Amino acid sequence: MAHPDKLHPNTLPHRKSAYQTIADEQSARQTDADSLLEGLWSLLPPLTERFARLPDPRRPGSCAID
Repeated sequence: MAHPDKLHPNTLPHRKSAYQTIADEQSARQTDADSLLEGLWSLLPPLTERFARLPDPRRPGSCAID
């Protein structure tokens, strides 16, 4: 290094992440989490409907025993 006294940890590039600041990374992660949860919530009603059709031996009449 030519001038190590002029380098400060806050001025060095963040080499492990493409984000410039921590706030940028947190914002991107929050956006990703929100979109993932939105997709999962859209899948929930059809799944609960399908699970409701499964036979449950604890409920009389839900199992069709031949």
